[in-house]
Amino acid sequence: MELGTVSLLRGQDFAVQSHVVSKETKPIVPMGAHDPALIEIDGNDVSGRISVKAGSIINDGIIATLEFSKLFRSKARVLLTAANHHASTIPIFVESSEQKFSIHTTTITSGRLEQDSVWNYFVIE
Repeated sequence: MELGTVSLLRGQDFAVQSHVVSKETKPIVPMGAHDPALIEIDGNDVSGRISVKAGSIINDGIIATLEFSKLFRSKARVLLTAANHHASTIPIFVESSEQKFSIHTTTITSGRLEQDSVWNYFVIE
């Protein structure tokens, strides 16, 4: 049974007595930005896992870009955590908009990713 949207009173605490489940459409890897065959997304606009395969091309320091299936009303706030060892060794930052987010690195401006790298993401407005 789905309850729909729940309104909360400003300043009130709330408790969740079970898991929080996100049910959105899967974001896409924009054409031309990267080779979609080398970037795998397991998740949706709200949360998921990004797997970038070894050999993926890095242009202007951008490792991967994900385009949301539905626009956010304001600039997305993206939390990103490394989900494997190689991803944890790459210094990264995220740039986001209402439409997409990109994972950037300052250590590789152009070239190819040396090993498979995996990150978990969570997005809110």
